[in-house]
Amino acid sequence: METPEPSTQTGQSQKDAVLFVDDEENILKAVHRLLRNENYRLLFTTDPEKAIEILQTEDVAVIVSDQKMPGMTGTELLAKAKTIDPDIIRIILTGYADIKAAVEAINKGEVFRFISKPWDDEELKTIIRQAIFHHFLIVENKRLLRVTQEQNQRLEELNADLEKRVDERTSQLLEKHQELARLYQKLQSNFKDTVRVFVDLIELYDPFLGGHSKRVGMLAKELAEKMNIMGADLDLIEMAASLHDIGLMGVPKEFWHWKPSGFSPAQEAVFKTHPEIGYRLLYKIEFLRQTAVIVMCHHERFDGMGFPSGLPSVSIPLGARIINVVSTYDNYLHQQDLDKENALKRLRKLAGSALDPEIVRVFEDIIKSIPPVRGEKQINIDDLKAGMQLSRDIVTASGRMLMAKDSVLTNTHIIRLKNIHEMDPIIDKIYIYHLY
Repeated sequence: METPEPSTQTGQSQKDAVLFVDDEENILKAVHRLLRNENYRLLFTTDPEKAIEILQTEDVAVIVSDQKMPGMTGTELLAKAKTIDPDIIRIILTGYADIKAAVEAINKGEVFRFISKPWDDEELKTIIRQAIFHHFLIVENKRLLRVTQEQNQRLEELNADLEKRVDERTSQLLEKHQELARLYQKLQSNFKDTVRVFVDLIELYDPFLGGHSKRVGMLAKELAEKMNIMGADLDLIEMAASLHDIGLMGVPKEFWHWKPSGFSPAQEAVFKTHPEIGYRLLYKIEFLRQTAVIVMCHHERFDGMGFPSGLPSVSIPLGARIINVVSTYDNYLHQQDLDKENALKRLRKLAGSALDPEIVRVFEDIIKSIPPVRGEKQINIDDLKAGMQLSRDIVTASGRMLMAKDSVLTNTHIIRLKNIHEMDPIIDKIYIYHLY
């Protein structure tokens, strides 16, 4: 290995390992300079055969390989890497970005990404972070499955043993069961109270965002029940749906409040950080760690073109796919002011691309069965129209109440409100009753 090996440095043994393979030492040195301050254990080699030895002895999360190398192509190396460890995330990095090589790499090596030289430094850093997180999801899913299987096996053993002692232990077990049930109910109640506090904080930060979170939580739970999801999985989806946009509290409001003209590129880039912000916030709380994973993925698209990780179809957690459908529908109603039929029409157009088509189908059945609900809607003073009914009092900055709740607006009222607003501004949005 001609280039330095950061993996030999002290204190990096617990970090995720990323292996770079390229026959040009200057390429490996450039990568080393770019990533040496990142929280990874970096491995480098110019020899594909040496790379195979490293994969057989090291716990590698991501391999990034050049395509054109003496003795072995990157495609062949990644195919062997898959055989050694199917969980390794595989990336091709090459200056020969032809379609044939890309198709071969995808078919034989099932690569995560295909990147051409010269690369963009920030893009390369982002792709490596996404690959590490994708590897974490794969390993974590397998771990959870293994734990579940072990627990099921243990339960079977305990059940067999309990059958022999059921007569003498029935009363004791019943008492313990009742106590555990009470504790479980209390624990579940505490969990839900915590989530409700978070949602209330979101609503204090931004009333529209809080209302959106509550509506998505309720509709996502109903949709999950319709899909025969029950118990802890149902609670998990409801919690994740209620908290899915908590990361927006870390983003300036002007960067995410919907505008007909859309976001600027800079605003969109900042907006796209909110799933990761939400993930980092919730992952600090142990009982919300599964919730955090779903929140991280709620902007992934069914076609793999979403963010932050570009996960496709069933690689996206089911809860995240459910939330994406419900949140999109709620935004059509409450941000873009579409009626129910036009909102559903928009959802159908996104089925199979942005949204899971089967979830859209089930959701449409639910929405069509729900009668219109009288709620309230925020509007600006310039959007007032005759016939609207106030759902809250209108108060000015000086404390003067201009109109009471439940008043029906006329053109005369509107003119008077606008004239007074010029001299004594109305302190908040105006709220009206609205059918959803």
